Amino acid sequence: MERAQKRKQPQAVFWGKLDWHPAVKAWMEFGLGVTEPESVEVLRDDKRSGTYRLVGAGSGGESIIARRAPAALAVVARTWHEHIVPRLPGTTPRYFGYRREGVRSAWLFFEDGG
Repeated sequence: MERAQKRKQPQAVFWGKLDWHPAVKAWMEFGLGVTEPESVEVLRDDKRSGTYRLVGAGSGGESIIARRAPAALAVVARTWHEHIVPRLPGTTPRYFGYRREGVRSAWLFFEDGG
């Protein structure tokens, strides 16, 4: 029996002009014909890391998951998603890329698989 995926409920949701939000700024600078999201759902947020759903921000209107992580961890995750995951059997949410944010953190962007 297949278990249904449970979509994580947001801690907060932001609407309106969202170019002030760090996840949106990083995504918009990332490129790829992206658009500003309809809303930002905060899935997890603390001083060192965070996970956000950018609703409608993909080129086809799909949601994007933006993860902020400490730079050292983000580099490991980037290597994993760029060099190892593509060689594994099965399907995983699409990895869109990596964007450094200063010295201490970086962003990773994924298709919303939830």
